[in-house]
Amino acid sequence: MIRLEPLVPTRVPRACANRFSGKDQVVWTLYNRSGREFDGNGLGLAHVAGATMDNGEVTAVAQRTPSWSPGPK
Repeated sequence: MIRLEPLVPTRVPRACANRFSGKDQVVWTLYNRSGREFDGNGLGLAHVAGATMDNGEVTAVAQRTPSWSPGPK
């Protein structure tokens, strides 16, 4: 079962995020409407160097739990 948490807090004003929590991973959708590009940590997660997000872009971030494994090949 997946649980949706709409409009979770972010570290960037006017960046909107939704959180989808499942058994083995959490996925966030993030929409940057801040009026500028940001390349910092908008959600408070471990930042990946070189990741940026322009104004008006939408992205998704997945964070896997230790129990996650890929499906059958």
